[in-house]
Amino acid sequence: MKTLTIFATTFNPMIYESMPGVISLYLNKKDAEIALEFEKAEYYKSEQREQSKFESWAVLEYDLNGEDATISLLKGIKNVAQKLSDNN
Repeated sequence: MKTLTIFATTFNPMIYESMPGVISLYLNKKDAEIALEFEKAEYYKSEQREQSKFESWAVLEYDLNGEDATISLLKGIKNVAQKLSDNN
């Protein structure tokens, strides 16, 4: 069974009240880490402040084993995209 590893960049603005949200997905860790540093810099530049001790930024690794896991991931992405379009 083929395994696909993906890396998710995540951000949680309030670690005691919420779960992290996925910013983007990558097929290798280096690209995810570069993207995370870019996102952090842009976020704090636009907010004009420094990181709070209640915030969390991370790169999470997920191993997807087989077709069922990949289909589940794609369905999840589709659901998130639908919610975002519903809010706009």
